[in-house]
Amino acid sequence: MSDTLRLLIANVLSGVGMLLNLVSISMKSKRKMVLVQTFLNFCVSTGQIFARGYAGAVQDGVAMVRNIFVLKGWDKKPVKIFFVALAFVLGLVFNNMGWLGLAVVVIAAVYAAAVVSDYTNEKSLKLIIMIMSLVWGVYDFALHNYVKAAGNALSFGMALVYLLRHREGSFWGAEAGENPKDREKEQEEESSSAAE
Repeated sequence: MSDTLRLLIANVLSGVGMLLNLVSISMKSKRKMVLVQTFLNFCVSTGQIFARGYAGAVQDGVAMVRNIFVLKGWDKKPVKIFFVALAFVLGLVFNNMGWLGLAVVVIAAVYAAAVVSDYTNEKSLKLIIMIMSLVWGVYDFALHNYVKAAGNALSFGMALVYLLRHREGSFWGAEAGENPKDREKEQEEESSSAAE
């Protein structure tokens, strides 16, 4: 396969993934964000393989499986730790981009920890997505995956605008010791009571 065709396929798959990323950033529910990002991870992981960014491909592949576990409710503490460690170790093993690949592995581990944590909300996830978009954008540009690099720049901007518009309230979604999932259940109960 020619380099041109390989990079074209990488850019098309990454373009689909980036569109899904933009959709996920606009979501207000953590669960919906994770669901959309699961499909994003599949597209982007495959695109990264074509772009020969193997550390990135591994991160998105493990993230896809991890997100499925989160969505199914199979995210007990040992499972959470396993996926963060798996992505980190495999990222180091398959890193073929030096310090830039290492940066991707580290930010992916931070995002993984945030997704599986009970103490994050959409606001904190958007901050992590913003930082992650910056790191991935530089990585993708180096791989000539320009569609994904541009998508990451747009994701960065969207997350930044969201954070600037929603500065009020607790940044991490809860007062000290309060579980945001409890707050989400209360909001759902209030919504269902109002609908009756």
